Parts: sequence; C-alpha cells; structure tokens
Amino acid sequence: MCRLLLREGTCFRELKFGLCPSKPRACLCPQVKLDWIQQTVLSLDPEDALLAPHMRPVLQGLYRNLHPLIATKPEMARTVRMVVHLVNSLISTCQ
Repeated sequence: MCRLLLREGTCFRELKFGLCPSKPRACLCPQVKLDWIQQTVLSLDPEDALLAPHMRPVLQGLYRNLHPLIATKPEMARTVRMVVHLVNSLISTCQ
C-alpha cells in the first residue's frame, strides 16, 4: 500500500493506493497512477505560497506527458482527458 499526505489548509489528507494485484511488488498499474495524479491535482492549491512558484513548470510537464496518452491508451482515454483538463485549468490559474 502506498500513501501520500496532501495538505488541505491546516489539515492533511491521506491518499492510499494499492499495487497491481498481479504484480504486488512491481510498479503501480497505469490506472492507479492516473487515479493518484487525479487526486493530487484536485488537491493542489494554486494560491499556496510555497507551491505557486513551482506549479506552472511542473504542471506543464505533466500536461505534455499526459496528453499523448489519450491516443495511446484508449481504455483510459476518458479519465486522461479529464485529468488533462484539470491540469490545463490549473496551468491557466498559475502566474
């Protein structure tokens, strides 16, 4: 089980993600990775003073890496499109 702590104001929220059932010690499944990215992007605060200076370049890199998945992973295209839309929205709010 992998976990990630995300700050929400003065609180932390814990996200837990399991490993591939077929390969318990291998890397995370693509769908699990995408779910993790989605939850993380939804939790980002573009007005956070610590994150704001770094968000735009990181999100632009994420956008460049995610966008080609729409065509190459048709089984995940719907989720990828939504995450790409979320990332693009955050990029537009970053300064």
